[in-house]
Amino acid sequence: MASVKSVLVSKLCVTVIYRVAEELKTFKSQVSAGFLIDRFLQMEMGNIDGLFIPVGKGQQVSAKNVEWFEIIRPEPDCKCPDQYSEYQL
Repeated sequence: MASVKSVLVSKLCVTVIYRVAEELKTFKSQVSAGFLIDRFLQMEMGNIDGLFIPVGKGQQVSAKNVEWFEIIRPEPDCKCPDQYSEYQL
């Protein structure tokens, strides 16, 4: 699996809808740790074999169970901080 470099990306706002035992769940968060940014960027590139995505509270889900995801790259000089207020740290 190719390694993704997130040197220029310091933060992502992510939304993940995933399936666990026939139930759909949603995870929405702001991600700033480099190794987590790498995981989400790998999923965005389609490298999902053996990839596990964090979904909060110390839990992870196989990227193969992800039904839908969205990645927003906030601008560092964004003048509207409320735009990303629904993404919790």
